Amino acid sequence: MASKTTFYLTKAPDSSLLLKGAWQGTTSISVDSNRVTGAVKAVIDKLTARDDARNGSKYLDLKNSSSFYVTFNDKNDLKIETDQTHFNLQEKTATVFLKFISEQSSFEWLIEAAVSLISKLVDTLTYLFTPMRHFTKWMKYRIHLEKYEEYARTNDLQKLEGNCEITTAWNSLVETLREPSHFETPDDQYKKTVELLRITEVLIKASDRKGHFEAQLKHVEELDYIRFAGIELFSYCKELVENAGEEQLPSELTFGNFLDEFLRWATKLKNPSKSTAMNPFACEKNRAKGHLNVAFDPLLNASNIPYRDGVISVNGQSTLLLWHGTPVTQNDMHVTLYDLGVGLLRKIPIVGGWISQDNTIESTAEVTDDYHGFIKAADAKKRDDGKGQQILHVILEDGTKRSFGDESGRVKARIRLANTYENFIPIALRLDGEFFERHEKEFKDKSESIENLKDRLKKQLLMPFVGNTKDEQMNEQLKANGFYIPQVLRDGCKLDANIDRLLKEVQEIYFPGVENIENQADHQAFIILSYVHIILFACKEMKIDILEALCKDDKDRGNVIKTILKLHFLYITDQATSENLNNVLTHTLARPFILQKAPIIKSRLVLLKRVIPVISTAYANNKHPVTAVFGERIESPSYTVDRPAGQTLYPNNKTSKTITEYQTFLQHHQPTLIPPQRFHLFGRRQADILADAKQRLLTHLQGTFDNQDLKISVQFESNSGTVTKEGVKYHARFIITDGNVNYGTINASMTIKNDRKPRQAHFEYSLDT
Repeated sequence: MASKTTFYLTKAPDSSLLLKGAWQGTTSISVDSNRVTGAVKAVIDKLTARDDARNGSKYLDLKNSSSFYVTFNDKNDLKIETDQTHFNLQEKTATVFLKFISEQSSFEWLIEAAVSLISKLVDTLTYLFTPMRHFTKWMKYRIHLEKYEEYARTNDLQKLEGNCEITTAWNSLVETLREPSHFETPDDQYKKTVELLRITEVLIKASDRKGHFEAQLKHVEELDYIRFAGIELFSYCKELVENAGEEQLPSELTFGNFLDEFLRWATKLKNPSKSTAMNPFACEKNRAKGHLNVAFDPLLNASNIPYRDGVISVNGQSTLLLWHGTPVTQNDMHVTLYDLGVGLLRKIPIVGGWISQDNTIESTAEVTDDYHGFIKAADAKKRDDGKGQQILHVILEDGTKRSFGDESGRVKARIRLANTYENFIPIALRLDGEFFERHEKEFKDKSESIENLKDRLKKQLLMPFVGNTKDEQMNEQLKANGFYIPQVLRDGCKLDANIDRLLKEVQEIYFPGVENIENQADHQAFIILSYVHIILFACKEMKIDILEALCKDDKDRGNVIKTILKLHFLYITDQATSENLNNVLTHTLARPFILQKAPIIKSRLVLLKRVIPVISTAYANNKHPVTAVFGERIESPSYTVDRPAGQTLYPNNKTSKTITEYQTFLQHHQPTLIPPQRFHLFGRRQADILADAKQRLLTHLQGTFDNQDLKISVQFESNSGTVTKEGVKYHARFIITDGNVNYGTINASMTIKNDRKPRQAHFEYSLDT
């Protein structure tokens, strides 16, 4: 049997908490009596603190804990469960009973392992057959849809007459944004909206009458821009992470403790409670699509929603950072099988020498139409210099051909966009391959002078182009080393002339006095810091408005580069405040959790563990590094994130919802859709029918609001209505007020069916706060 030790936490006369246990003496813990989480944190901090009297051992090591859950019961008692501890905390009495299991027998461990395996299997089956989605997933879609719906209302998007393919697609899009009450869930509406944006754009561009639909195309492209660069999600991200981690993010962050806090939170998010976890089957299915290049469309078929990170500004110039997965569709199962077969044949002696090293089957990867629309809309937003918004697109996928898990098709598809759009500047960098991994025979496990490393890195980045066309040059460079720096960027920031100075700055800031690179960790840290230094330099010199640095899902490799870029920017611009570091930490943790309810994967996590200590050490030794990356001066630097007012994770304190609960929620709490209603109307004259409709609708709406003191008035825009195929359609606006305050309006449409007796009216309406 495992030995157990019991500790008690009781309330002292001075309202502090007293921790009594098996060790000598009594420890007093000061807590915020108004917050349960404050008491819990104090307990955990004390139990995990080192005790010199016990030879530096910890009372309790939660870092080795594989699970950590926090739940509330009906009495508002807090129960914390881990695989090492079980205790309850009552806020009013501040009494805690803690059982600390110090040992586990091997037999108990075997039983727990078997139970854990069975539990995971049951979880997967439960996810597959239970018609329930976690509300956090719905909310991220609703935040997107509210932006689209707001644009549709503000610009009064209306349906078109006619029955051609374009009008049908456009009318479906308008209906989805302005009358979407037939969707049961927001993710259904979100996916349908994206599909219609793509379809409408394709049809208009392919039409010989596209000039007739120019206004509609502009609206579609503007919606595409909102989709990629207009969604503010920081408040959601922060609450999502804190809800899953069951405590608030640290309020005091420095370069010194950033990595420790990040790793602590990554461990907490690795095994979230079942109520916030992702469908294990769906997670593996999405991963397989990326590896096999089958039905690959992460921005439509997965939880990969685009959103804004924040804005970095210096010397009056600002650059917006974005999060989103690869904007590419790919269905290359035949190419995958061919590559796999050829790859195996190449390994067979003699036979392998006869197999061509070049792929003979071209990938079908294509950039999505909504991303094309985004680039065009960005170009249409003219600056003072007459140019449109400039986009620097940093590709972190592997551009070299691989037999399995090949990403080169997606890389090439995006690089080719530069041939169409002058405001789109793609570059391909590597976080893999022999050079980055330091696997070359002459350098593996050997010392290398930092001067030699700088020279080799420069040659990798600025390899001379081979070929007559841009496509040939791209293919040859990707085949040779996987890097691609286009001529437009080399010329735009005079990179050939400035790269030596930039690499020297990285050395002087982060590796002062270092002559040799001795290991892979420092080798990779130097390369990554050089990447972000060059990216910031290019943003400044080329006046980049939008910066994207992404991999397949933009949660691992893209996460590494954006996190290090922001930390590097905060350091060299003297902005390493706790608030800024907290904002960086929030995005670093939230991005992979939004996609797969887990932290960044281990193989990329190690890169952060290698680079962040280098930044921390440099900051400790030199608070004000010298750099000319932004010119001779650094004025008014900032890193700001969007904090939308009222954006919340769990409206009305609900944690998960069925479809019925979701629709009820929409009726009561969101500026969004109310499910459609049908009424039988009586009366011969049109005026009598309208009067009956008005009364029935008012009665129904009055019952949907919690506050029965609210008054609702209604006025039809026209008593004659608009004749359609289905009947006569009326538009109305309802005012919701208590007599003093106007709480919002309801936009409604009502269609009275002419062929029904009694006549039937179909109402569809949305709340616009």
